[in-house]
Amino acid sequence: MDTILCSGQVLNWQGESYTQAGVFADTVSLSGCLTALSVDVTILAPDTILRAVQLCAGEGYVFGGDTLFVPGAYSHILQTSAGCDST
Repeated sequence: MDTILCSGQVLNWQGESYTQAGVFADTVSLSGCLTALSVDVTILAPDTILRAVQLCAGEGYVFGGDTLFVPGAYSHILQTSAGCDST
């Protein structure tokens, strides 16, 4: 079974919690027969876009629906096409 998680998500499988990528295996008894199960977990890293903006005195910059006038570092969470949060 292939599973794709966004960074920070948890997969609960066969009584265990997984937050890292990898192939995980377990053996279960079905109808008296041992059966091997496995899950291949892929973690999607968040996308980050850095943008440096220079403004003249009195100018503002529209970011995340707000107009900013004060220098600083700002972040805004968006969603990637895979449904994961990005900053």
